[in-house]
Amino acid sequence: MKEYFGFRKMVSSAIIKFIYILGALILTFGGIIWIFRCGSENVLIGLAALTLGNLFWRILCEGWILLFSMHDILGSVEKSLAQK
Repeated sequence: MKEYFGFRKMVSSAIIKFIYILGALILTFGGIIWIFRCGSENVLIGLAALTLGNLFWRILCEGWILLFSMHDILGSVEKSLAQK
């Protein structure tokens, strides 16, 4: 509990994973709806949302998780150096 309130343990990775799932669902359903409801002239926009939108969203969320993972690794290095 001390690590949680001292911001030594990050909960951001779990939150980012949850936000990623929500965003991917929104992009996927939005793309499918765009394909079927907006006519044949906008099919490419729906396909782009399905493919490029989800790919970009994944890369963005992975970048944020990478930043927080680096924080966790640096914290463990700091802790091991303090013990020596």
